[in-house]
Amino acid sequence: AILKSEAWADLAFSSRAAYIHFYPKMEFKKNGGRKSKDYDFINNGDLTFTYAEAETLGFSSRTFSRVLAELHSHGFIKLRLRGFGGVGEHRAESRYSITDDWKHWRKSAGIGGDNYKVAKSKDDSGDAFSV
Repeated sequence: AILKSEAWADLAFSSRAAYIHFYPKMEFKKNGGRKSKDYDFINNGDLTFTYAEAETLGFSSRTFSRVLAELHSHGFIKLRLRGFGGVGEHRAESRYSITDDWKHWRKSAGIGGDNYKVAKSKDDSGDAFSV
């Protein structure tokens, strides 16, 4: 479903490439009995993807900023904690959660260009990315 969505089709290639790198960071716990195929995502909201990691993957800091903003605006990720630079213990990494708000994303032509709409979910913290 995600690969056929309007939101995915509108993403830049660099945003698609970066999004894939969130998945190996996800941790799951089996929910139910031995034969159950249900899993709970246990570290959502605690995913990190640093600028240093992005640089090792070939993203410039400017491109990575745009990628994060686009993934957020299209409903694929939410910023849970805005990190900050520093040295040692005076440094914090941004924390993200994976969302399915992309299912509600629509591209509609508006005055002066495209308007991107994602319906806000109940737990939306209101945090936004800036480029």
